[in-house]
Amino acid sequence: MSKLKFKILLALIILVVFAYFQTSFADSILENFLQRNKKIKTFQVDFEQRNYWPEMEIEKISYGKLITKESNIRLEYSNPNNQLMVGNENELIFYFPEEKQAIIQNSNYWQALLSPKLLCEKYLNYCILDSTFVSKNSYVFKFLSTDEMNDFSEIAIQFSKSDSLIIFFEYKDKYDNVVGFKFSNHIINQQIPDSIFYFEIPDSVNVLDQRIYKQKEK
Repeated sequence: MSKLKFKILLALIILVVFAYFQTSFADSILENFLQRNKKIKTFQVDFEQRNYWPEMEIEKISYGKLITKESNIRLEYSNPNNQLMVGNENELIFYFPEEKQAIIQNSNYWQALLSPKLLCEKYLNYCILDSTFVSKNSYVFKFLSTDEMNDFSEIAIQFSKSDSLIIFFEYKDKYDNVVGFKFSNHIINQQIPDSIFYFEIPDSVNVLDQRIYKQKEK
């Protein structure tokens, strides 16, 4: 074997070994982050939410507070408009106080996306890790869909190096519409009453009930 061929072969072996250890290292780092977040029973953060609809070239930025407990979620929007989203195992309510309107839907699987525990414990089991990006203070993991969970095209999660908590989450659906959250001021595993995940709609509010079983009864 000539020296040139040997050098080429050696370079290829090094590249393969490097790629293997790089992948193994990324998987190990990700597993550490997942194990940390699986232990989060309650999660409270301030958020900046970005919605983007590329077909219409519309972008919307919102701010508020997120509270989760298992599959229960509560999003209190304060800017640009006061809104409330409350979800539990039975239903999901959107309340628009300024318009005096409310929408009721069945509980939805995507409620798990906003719960670090359920996201890391269940949802990501149906995803494929595509790539890993490292910055000075965080790791970003991008996941692709599988045949078992094909309602989205990709998910990106950014974990802080300092405390392993999620500081950014982005979801892109199969139509390339994007919703992303930047999280700050984390409070984890603080006692939260279940009552905050239920909301009694005021009598003066116009209600649109979109629950499937309600439609079947009519």
